[in-house]
Amino acid sequence: MGNKIKIKESVIDGKGIFAVKPIRKGELICYMNGEEISISELKKRYEKGEERLSDPLQVGEKTYIDLYEPYVYINHSCSPNSAVMKFNELVAIEDIKAEQEIMYDYSLTEWSDEESWQDYDDWFIKCKCRSSLCRNKIEEFYLLPKDIQEKCIKQGNVRNFIVKRYKECHGK
Repeated sequence: MGNKIKIKESVIDGKGIFAVKPIRKGELICYMNGEEISISELKKRYEKGEERLSDPLQVGEKTYIDLYEPYVYINHSCSPNSAVMKFNELVAIEDIKAEQEIMYDYSLTEWSDEESWQDYDDWFIKCKCRSSLCRNKIEEFYLLPKDIQEKCIKQGNVRNFIVKRYKECHGK
């Protein structure tokens, strides 16, 4: 796990990832590692009961990383203190104190092919983040309010493949 993070009990969803020591804004927290899989493989695992649709990290339009421990325990927040950058880098987007839970906004990492998932409704998750800005549900980027989409893109906290799709959909 390295010397920056540890698994602990979280009030959000069972287990979470916490900072071992202070982490500065802009600092790399970790590389979120796992097995790279396709949408079709993810569906097979889900249908066999081996996977929750919300666990893998989308890293491309049709590619996911089935996250290993401890990375699968990083919880969502509508007011995150980190963001997933590049392929699988978790980076602090604000200063994080020692013992503070590390969270990112799952919605900023997910924009799958809607037709591929039309028979599955599990990705729409009731949010438990307890933030004052909580949206009450976690959903794909394209379903977020436009002002939130634009703010997050401007801050640089949105995956490149999502920004590309956003621009295609909005003629930018």
